[in-house]
Amino acid sequence: MATRNTLKLKELIYGILSGDATLELLLGGAGRVRHANPQSLSDYPLVVYSFITETDNPYNVDQVGNIAQTTLLIECFSSTSDSAQVDSLEDRVYELLHGQRLSNSDIQMYSIYRDSRAPIFEPDIEVWKTESVYTMSNATI
Repeated sequence: MATRNTLKLKELIYGILSGDATLELLLGGAGRVRHANPQSLSDYPLVVYSFITETDNPYNVDQVGNIAQTTLLIECFSSTSDSAQVDSLEDRVYELLHGQRLSNSDIQMYSIYRDSRAPIFEPDIEVWKTESVYTMSNATI
């Protein structure tokens, strides 16, 4: 029987990003990794993650399984109008995620790869952000 645990997958991503001392240093402290959309008055810099799509059993639709393919959006926000800070944040996130096999006691991530990266200047708040899309193959243990 197929099982899913999206909450545990979110916890895995959060744990990887928030538990990295280098990323925390680049962000200027703890508490700057968040799920979903940031508030308009958020403190920057910031890393935000959210799931865009999830496809159950992407490899063999005729057999029941618990493998899923999940599309993850990572948004890195700078605290200035200079793009150097956001580039450093995104580069560190890439090191932590791209090509890795990650797991916790509930989720096995077989692969995660970045599909795209788009730098965007946010004129209303005068900061840079990058939007990076990752594809993950994962299963509930």
